[in-house]
Amino acid sequence: MKGILPKVASIVLVFILLITIAGCSGQTEPEVLRVATTTSLYDTELWDTLESTFEERYNADLQITAKGTGAALQLGMDGDVDVVQHL
Repeated sequence: MKGILPKVASIVLVFILLITIAGCSGQTEPEVLRVATTTSLYDTELWDTLESTFEERYNADLQITAKGTGAALQLGMDGDVDVVQHL
């Protein structure tokens, strides 16, 4: 599958994971969730649309880092992010 559909499906899966993580917290302070994503997905601006809605609904602070595929995966392997989103 080419096009936007795989990218949307990938973001939906990441958000399901983020919702699960955010839902487990009883804190009143926003939970910081560090996300590494590929630049090609970030450039679609879909993250911009979804980020504020997610943060408000789940009392979270998403810190999204866009990198090339190798660099994004390395951030995950090094433990520098909580979630890696890659297509």
